Amino acid sequence: MRKRSSVTGKPDVAGRETNIATGESNIPGGKPEMVAPKRATRADQDKMLAQEIDLAAVFIAELEADPARRAKIGKMGLSDRKLADGKGLQATAQSDFGARQGAMGTVEQDVDAAKAWEKTDRKSYADIRVVLRDALPDAGARTALGLDGVISTDRQTFITQARTSYMEAKKPRWRTLLDSEGYTIAALDAALARLAALDSLTATAEKSKKAAKDATEARNASYRALRRWVVSVRTRERRS
Repeated sequence: MRKRSSVTGKPDVAGRETNIATGESNIPGGKPEMVAPKRATRADQDKMLAQEIDLAAVFIAELEADPARRAKIGKMGLSDRKLADGKGLQATAQSDFGARQGAMGTVEQDVDAAKAWEKTDRKSYADIRVVLRDALPDAGARTALGLDGVISTDRQTFITQARTSYMEAKKPRWRTLLDSEGYTIAALDAALARLAALDSLTATAEKSKKAAKDATEARNASYRALRRWVVSVRTRERRS
């Protein structure tokens, strides 16, 4: 059972029972309407919120331009202060909506950057494992260089796994073999630097995710506050 959006008429993921533009029930006849279950996409939700925030701005502008309408509602408690509060709430909701959109864009960029970097690092590590396994028939040597088993699919485990192999490969006992294969100290240091960069990119992506979560919560809170204000004024207008 899903309630319907006050703007699009589609199932409303926020479960709103009241139209922010009219203050009227979204449920025809006051009874829930059965609709086919459908999960709204993030883009759908963003569009609905943007439209309703814009509708609130239109509603406030109409009140400001119509003194007689304001005076009529004023009998039910619409003071100049309350109207100013509504303008402030709408401005905050608009600002928080924009901030959240920006935060989500940053998340996508940071996550994609880390994934692309990880893909290159994984290929480099897979390549050196192939070369060393071929060059080292001794099982003990393979184990010492971390060549047993498979490469972990978990990013942090992979970083630890690759770093361990590279650090071991820098030791003197492997230098003659690895230098001949092109895996010099400088090459191994470069690989280790890339792993450190992947660690940094991962931390940045996680930080962006948290910022986006906080921005989403702020946007939702400011939107709910605006919606309560509009519903309150609409209700007073109907009763005035």
